[in-house]
Parts: sequence; C-alpha cells; structure tokens
Amino acid sequence: TGVAPFRSFIEDRVTRTIGGCHLYFGNRYQSKDFYFNEEWRKYISEHYLVLRTAFSRDDESGDRYYVQHEMKKHGAEIWNLLSSGACFFIAGNSKNMPQAVRESLKSIIVEHSPMSESMADTYLTEMDRTKCYQAETWS
Repeated sequence: TGVAPFRSFIEDRVTRTIGGCHLYFGNRYQSKDFYFNEEWRKYISEHYLVLRTAFSRDDESGDRYYVQHEMKKHGAEIWNLLSSGACFFIAGNSKNMPQAVRESLKSIIVEHSPMSESMADTYLTEMDRTKCYQAETWS
C-alpha cells in the first residue's frame, strides 16, 4: 500500500527514539482500509506520531473527504512544520491525488505564510530540488 514506506520510515525513527512524525493517511473505508492502525495508535501514545486521517467513502451523504481536505484543516500546523525545516513525502495512486495534495500544500503556504502564489510555487520548486518534497506514485 502507499503507506508501507512511511511505516518503515516511522519505525526507524521510533527505534532511534526520534519523534515528530506527522502522518496524513487516507483511504476509502476506515473499517476495511485503516492499515497499521494498532501500530499508529501505539506510536501516538508514545508521542512519536501525530496521525490525521481521511476516509473518502465513509460519509453516508456521498461527500468525499480526502487527505487534501484534512491538510487544509490543519494548515497552520503544516506551515509551522515546513517553516521549521520539515520535509513532505506523499505516496499513493497517481491519478488525481498527487496534484490535489500539492495544490492543497500550496494554498496552505499562501494562507499561513507571507508568500504570494508565485512565491509559494518557487518554495515548492526549491523543496523539489532539495528532495524535501517527494512523491512516490503509481497507477
């Protein structure tokens, strides 16, 4: 699954007693698709992980709630992390998710920093160049 590389990354940090990981996990159904939930809960209780979730098919009204929506809800937190030197990694389906997440991140930067849209584009390009923004996607 798309979350598997992050599981390994977080496990490595936990074994080295390094906290500060923030994971935005999205999938269709919480009851069927919440991979590694027990592990995440353990890391949360040990203060290694902050977990935010978005399950797109759980809303009975048919409204879809994706990771980019959860990101915007926590935009100030994301900007604080980025402005403190955090890196941003995404993994998953390559259809719409990568662009939607990147656009959400750009709007967070514009909203929570003094940057204009063009400055946010430059900021993201610099994150790409320095490998602080990476996407592992597939179809």
